[in-house]
Amino acid sequence: MTNRQDFSRSITFQHLEALTALADTGSFSRAARRLHLSQPSLTRHIQNLEELVGTPLLVRQREGGILTTEGRHLCDFARQILRLREEAWDRIADSRGTGKGRIQIAASTIPATYILPGVITAWHRLHPGITISVRTHDSDETLQAVLHDQAEMGLIGKKTVHRGVVSFPLWSDRIVLVVPPDHRWAGEKELPPARLAESPFIARERGSATRATLEAYLRAETGLDASSIRLMCEVGSSEAVKEAVLAGAGPAFLSIHAVRREVEAGSLCIVPVGGWNIERSFFLIHKKSFRFKPHHSLFMDYLMAYRTEGGPGQTQSSTTSPS
Repeated sequence: MTNRQDFSRSITFQHLEALTALADTGSFSRAARRLHLSQPSLTRHIQNLEELVGTPLLVRQREGGILTTEGRHLCDFARQILRLREEAWDRIADSRGTGKGRIQIAASTIPATYILPGVITAWHRLHPGITISVRTHDSDETLQAVLHDQAEMGLIGKKTVHRGVVSFPLWSDRIVLVVPPDHRWAGEKELPPARLAESPFIARERGSATRATLEAYLRAETGLDASSIRLMCEVGSSEAVKEAVLAGAGPAFLSIHAVRREVEAGSLCIVPVGGWNIERSFFLIHKKSFRFKPHHSLFMDYLMAYRTEGGPGQTQSSTTSPS
């Protein structure tokens, strides 16, 4: 018991920050840049931490490493400890009435990449003392981050029925078929669904809400299953799918938010599929047991009043404030 207490007392916040940054980035150099450290300094923090716990925490590769089982366990607790540190600071700031605080959000790819940047920019003009930290996952990983207290709230592209989570719709989205302007489907006023079999598609990975929404629509509205759309490849982000389409690799179904700029510029074309209308909502989630502080409530009210089409103050008629 004494030895365990000795090493645990020697672990510093810098050790834990180094481990979580390496887990997030998978690279010593990127983790060092995130923490504003030199790469040798970050490497020493990881080595010192491994010496303290007495076991390897990662399997080293050329530029980074993959966490071992022990590394993953310690990383989970490290995230909780670092979040508790932020909560302690926020609580002190709240008691002083300083208007300062920090909000930790996990978000799936579409809201994290195409919606939240505008939201946060407008928010910061109104509340410069309250910072927003966003981590990007797919929807399944975002839910897990909220459940395991790695994020205070989440934004995902599909509804969850988990009993420990509060979920309510925030913004709307539409999944559209896109092709380059020189594709044979470009300019079609309405593509017959049977013609989708003519070409293999680029798709998001499993776990993505965009893909889950498409597959659910196929089953519920068309009687088809996912195998009716042939896949050329699966990739891990909407940006990667879009780049593949732009390069002429094949068509894809993507969120309208992901392709709006390219469609307006003429570098991608939306092809209507006969009789198809694939719509969904983005949901704001948080644990039922989460204790809201004033700046969390303020931010949630702000999100409810923010529409990507019109900016803050454009409340959706179907949206109500959380209790």
